[in-house]
Order: sequence, then C-alpha cells, then structure tokens
Amino acid sequence: MVKAFDFLTIEIILILVVSNILHFFLQRLGQPSIISQILAGIMVGRTVLLNPKFSESSGNIVDYFSDVVLQARVVFMFIIGLEVDVVYLRQNISRACSIALASISACMALSLAASPLLYPLLSRDGASRLLFILTIGLFLSNSASPVLVCIATDLKLVSSKIGKLAISSAVVNDLTAVVAFFLYSLQLRRSYSAVLSNGIPGKMLDLLVWVILVSLAMLLMKWYISNVEVGCVLIVMGGIIFFMEFVGYDNKTMSFLLGLAFPRKVGKAARKMIGIAFLVSFLSMAGKVIGTVAVTRFIFKTRLRESVVLGILLNAKGYMDIMFLSVGLRYKLWGFDTAVVLMFTIIINTFIACPVARLIVAWERRAYRYNPQSLEHLGPDNQLCVLACVHGQREVPAMLTLCTLCAGNGWSLIAVYLLHLLELTQKYAVDLMTNQKSLNNSSWENDGDDVRQVSLAADSFSQDSGLFIKQLTTLSSYKSMNEDIYMGAEEVRACLVLLPFHKEQRYDRRMVCRKDEKRQLNLKVLQHAPCTIGILVNRPVGSGMSIGMYSTTASLRSARTSTANTDLETPATVTSSGPVHQIVAIFFGGPDDREAASLLARVAPHKSVNATLVRFLPNTEDTLSRNWSSRCTSEFALITEHDMQLERDEQFLTAYQHRYVASGIVTYAERQVNSGPETVTALSSMAGMYSLFIVGKGGPHLSTPMMAGIRDWEECPELGPIGDLLASDDFMDSGSVLIMQQHKVPTNKSRIHNDILR
Repeated sequence: MVKAFDFLTIEIILILVVSNILHFFLQRLGQPSIISQILAGIMVGRTVLLNPKFSESSGNIVDYFSDVVLQARVVFMFIIGLEVDVVYLRQNISRACSIALASISACMALSLAASPLLYPLLSRDGASRLLFILTIGLFLSNSASPVLVCIATDLKLVSSKIGKLAISSAVVNDLTAVVAFFLYSLQLRRSYSAVLSNGIPGKMLDLLVWVILVSLAMLLMKWYISNVEVGCVLIVMGGIIFFMEFVGYDNKTMSFLLGLAFPRKVGKAARKMIGIAFLVSFLSMAGKVIGTVAVTRFIFKTRLRESVVLGILLNAKGYMDIMFLSVGLRYKLWGFDTAVVLMFTIIINTFIACPVARLIVAWERRAYRYNPQSLEHLGPDNQLCVLACVHGQREVPAMLTLCTLCAGNGWSLIAVYLLHLLELTQKYAVDLMTNQKSLNNSSWENDGDDVRQVSLAADSFSQDSGLFIKQLTTLSSYKSMNEDIYMGAEEVRACLVLLPFHKEQRYDRRMVCRKDEKRQLNLKVLQHAPCTIGILVNRPVGSGMSIGMYSTTASLRSARTSTANTDLETPATVTSSGPVHQIVAIFFGGPDDREAASLLARVAPHKSVNATLVRFLPNTEDTLSRNWSSRCTSEFALITEHDMQLERDEQFLTAYQHRYVASGIVTYAERQVNSGPETVTALSSMAGMYSLFIVGKGGPHLSTPMMAGIRDWEECPELGPIGDLLASDDFMDSGSVLIMQQHKVPTNKSRIHNDILR
C-alpha cells in the first residue's frame, strides 16, 4: 500500500506538470484546461502506470487507483452540480428535453444507418450486431454535461443564453444516458448470463435505495450550511457511493482512462484507426447538429447559426462515453484497438467543441457591447438580468428588495447577481497574506468579516423571499473597481446595473457621505456604462425600500402559513392589508425617463406594488411635444435628435398606456407646470406618498422652462436635476430614489475608445 501511495503521488505530480505544459500551448488554440488534463492523464497513465518497471513492483496498482478515482469522482461531480443553473433548467425544461431527445434520436438513426460500415470495422468476431448498434448509438448520442460545464466555466459562457441552454440540454441528455445505461446493463447481464446472485429484482431494490438516499441528501442541501456541515455532507455522499459499490455496482470504469494509451503500432494501421475515429466523430456531430437544428430552428424559431453551434457544443464527450467503451470491452463487442479509436473520438469531439464555445463568447461579447442593453429595448416579457452592487451588508436588503419587485409576477423574468465590492487596502492585503481572519467567525461585529456578513444577509433574504441569488465578490482599489463592474456586467450579460448612492441616511434622517471614493466610482461607471445604470438613494429610516423589505418578508411568511402554494415561479401574495410599496415614476421625456417608465412596468405586476406614472407637461400651447414639427418650416430643414426623442416619447407613451394603463396595471396622471418653481412645488406635494421614486437622469426637458433654475441647486450632477432634488435632505427626508441612465449604443469612435480602455 505504501508503494501504491508513492506511485499515486508520482502520478498526480506528473499529471499536474504535463497538463500545465500542454495547456500553455493548447490555450493558444482556444482549448480550455480540461483538454490538457485529459491528454495528460492518457500520456502519464501509459508511461508510468502501465510501465513494467513500476507496475510489477507495486502489485495490483490499478485496483488501488480505481478506489482513489472513485473518491475524486464524488467531489468532482458534486462541484459540477453546483455550476448547473437549476432555476434556468426548471424554467426551460421543455426546451431542454426537446433538444436532448431530438439529438439522441438523430444519433441513434445515424448509428443504425451507418452500421453496415461500422460493424465490420469496429466489432469483434461473433459480436451481436444488435447490441453493437445499440452501444454505438448510445456512445454517439451522449452529451457530457460535466465536460461542457467545465468548458463553459473556463470560457465564462455559463451566464450566456446559449451556454445555459447547452448545459441544460446536456444535463437532460446525461440523465437519459444514465437511465439507458442502467437498463442496458441489466439487459447485457441477462444476455450473457452474468446477473449477480441477488438477480434483477435485487438490483432494482438497490436502485430504489440509492434514489431514496440521494433524495434525502438533496433535501439536506436545501438548508443553509456552514463549512463544517459541507464537509459532513461530502462524507455522507461518499458513504452513499461506497455503499452502492458494496451492494454490487461497478466502479472500475474510470480505471479505463488510466490504462488507455496511444496505439503501439504505427503506419497503415494507425492511419486507418485515425480515419475511423474521424468518421465516428463526424457521425456523432452530424446527429447532434441535425437533431438540434430540427427542434430549435423549426419549433423554437432559433437562428440557424445558433442552432448549429448549440449542436456542436452538445457533441462534447466525457465520462458516460467511457463507461460505454468499458461495457463494449467487458462483453466483447469490440477489442482494445476499437476502444482506442473511440477514445480518440471523445478527444476529437471535445477538442472541436472548445473553439466553437470560444467563438460564441466572441459573438456574444461583441453583441453585448454594441447592441442596446436597456429595459426599453429588452421588452417586458424577456428575462431581466440585474447586477446589484453593494459595498457592505447594510446595502443588501434594499438592493435585493428592488430586485424582487423587478420580478413582477414570476421569478422567470429576473436573474439576480449580487456583486460585493471589496476595497483592497494595505491592511486587508496583509490580513489575506497572513490569513489572520477566520472565515468561521460568525460575529457580525467583526469588521474584517465583510464577505461573510454580505453572504449571510443575501442567503437570509433568499430563504425568506424565494429569490434565487448568485453571489460574486471582487477585491480591488476604488481606482480600478469600475473595471470590475464592467467585466462583471459583461460576464453575466446584465441589462441593468444597480449602484448604491455614496451617501447613507443616519438615524436623524440626514444623508452623510462616508467615502467620497464611492461617488467617484459611480461617476466612472456612468461615464462608460456597459448597460443601463441605476443609482439607488436608499432611505431606510421612514418609508424607504429597506423598511418595505421587512414588511414584505413578514407578509411572505404570513402567506406561507396561510396557504399551501409553494410554487417558486410565482412570488407569494401579501396579506389582506394591501400593497406594501407605493412606487412612482416621474416622466418629463427622453431616453432616461423612458427607462424609468420601463422599470416601473417591470415592478407594477408584483402583488405588493401600487405603481403610478406621473407625466409633467407645460400647460401653455407652446409645448415642445406639439411644436417640434413647426420648426421644420423649410423643406430642407433637418429633424434634430431632440425632435426625434420627442416623437419617440409620444410613441412610447401611446403603447405604454395601451398595455399598462388601460389594463389597470399602472395608474397614469399628468401634472401641468409652467416654470421651475412650479415643478418643485408639484414634486414637493408628492413627499411622503411613495416609498420609491424612479426618475431619469436627463433628457430634452433640461432646456425647457419646466426646469428653469432647478439645475442651479444641484449638489450631485450624476443624479440629474430631478434625482438630485428628490435626494436632497432639504427637499424630503423619506422615500428612496432610483435614478436611471439608459444605455447608449457607442458610435464607431467611442467603440474604439472603449475597446482601448478594456
């Protein structure tokens, strides 16, 4: 055992060294680290594990390695499961199942059609043709979800739409392959009279026990657990796996990877085997692409390019395919040379999938940068991806409450990413290097435990509200923190970035600035915004968002005790006392105000919201909305951008009233004012009536008489004149304010400038 452990240590060291050397070269070809790891395992397994100089002196080292691989596989698959977006899979289960079943059917049909060619080339003498076709069909039709998750994670494709759909379809495909493999194994054992002593009924009973134990483990994972409890769960999972091995399930398939090597003979035979490997790879890819295109193109109306790319991604191979190879060897459907050919097929398919995934990343990154990323262009029926930024635990409740309201009447319309912005100070850097701060310290008073405080606050909010939150953390100085926000928004394809205001409300309702660096950060983000930006001025003392959060949480708990409805797709209703949040959007005109109205349309369907849209208009006949065409007196006159925005405002409000106001979702009102003082008076009359004001930062109304003199009082220009007025202590001290700036598509010059900055 000591020698076996020594060989294991040598093997691990060599695999790490060889995989890093291979990755240094393969990453220039667009290959992620998993390709280098697979190749390193094959190369090292051949040169060390099966080398007579080592293996003869170490006894049965392969069996020992099989046990080690089993333990590593448990942890690996557990980590892979953490990467799968369960919420997205549940929301798109019909689409994922359709794509998976269509690709499986196409691959099985191709394996049947190509069997007259493949059977003579790959099978052993006397092998059953039917079992051979079935095994090859399962091999071609499988999609390795663990491998695909690794590729998507390495290339930051997990958050993209096509990446999520590919992973979801691969998970369904993998689960189908597991069930098919179980039934197929039973049939093979019966065919070859190799059923274990407990028989098929006993194996079915073992499977039932396995399902019950795994279900209990999954229920345990529903609760919030600490680091120690995570270790306990892994130990329990390992015990379950070893128990299933004890009752008779085989765990030796992964040892096939360790012993597989390149063919010994070169020349004509090697070229023939390589040709067969490419033929099988082509059949596998053709089946995946045909099946995927047939469903996505003609049923879900997806673009042809995306359908083809999705099919190629689903062609990635992995662990289940190796199990099918092992079955073919065990029951003598083919020989070792055929297994080597099929192993090359696995590598080729995965090798091809990686550049395709990198191509998708380039497409989506370019599309994200140079297409409108705003709520107005997104539409109310598409999923809104929100990147909520916080500096500490105090800002979490208000941010997440706002995100919950943005879900409207269904969780499928919102995807929330909470980005914790940590300042990298010299003291913090020293603490990280010396590891003096314990992550297990549960004290909320510990200033060095900011990460845990934010995480606990987010987890608690998620449990109370049912909102699924993905937490991210960035550590940098304030000078470069804006770049982290840009990269975070681009990585998750955010349509809305929420930033906290640099001032905080004290107990006496006065707003104070704790750090001026936060204001400079907001200014930088607004200047080169990758999408729509919202700055939240939170007033928790009074009728702000945080106070509303506690009321909403209490209502949600009350609703859970009064009804048995636990559907995660629909937010829980509030109590009979009525809505909690009174939210108003102020509309003067322009893209930022349209963005504010679009966000109001998002929160309006929520059952704890009363939504109102108030439009400010001049009450004179010489209004901008009616006078824009009169300036075009000459047939050669040009329509300015200002005039085009006014026309878009009218079109936007017409459609808005038809969809939301006429149906009673949003209440609509108009205020007519002539001057800046009248505008201030009208706004001051709304103080204390609403828990949240949604306003645009700027627009064509800034040069109108309605705004005369208001800009002279600005303290924070980044909020715009109306936002700055509503956020002022002298104007009102209750009610939070959300200032919206719509994303502007960069021009050619600004594109070059932004690319240089990034």
